Amino acid sequence: MLSDVFAHAVADKLEADPSLLRIPLANISRWINTGVLSAPEWYHRWRDLLEQATRDPVSLRSVLIILRTDTEETRR
Repeated sequence: MLSDVFAHAVADKLEADPSLLRIPLANISRWINTGVLSAPEWYHRWRDLLEQATRDPVSLRSVLIILRTDTEETRR
């Protein structure tokens, strides 16, 4: 599935250069601030995960696992 390929590619890039986490963090903040999200709680959850991943290698590993795993929970 294309989304799986994309998620794996993103994980590979983040693993090679964790500073790239700044990009999704900026996007999520912008989307939250616009107030147009249909499920903002999911974006808040991702923001929290990504912020923690910028500070902690174990948290970064967790984000990479989420991106590389195809389960109902990780798709959410």
